[in-house]
Amino acid sequence: MALSKEDIIERQKTLMEDAKQVQTRIGDIKNALQENENLLQALNGAMQQCNEFLKSFEDDNGDDG
Repeated sequence: MALSKEDIIERQKTLMEDAKQVQTRIGDIKNALQENENLLQALNGAMQQCNEFLKSFEDDNGDDG
């Protein structure tokens, strides 16, 4: 079975649509990655703040001794 010009054009359209969908998914993944990196940075900041609070308790207890 030989391919016609129309078959090739139709296949090309399908491939272009698939490529657009993949580009959209890549964009979504990049956005999700950035959101998760921001969340991780916020969590690390919160952990640092907790460590500072704990340190202040240790410093306060050390003054009593």
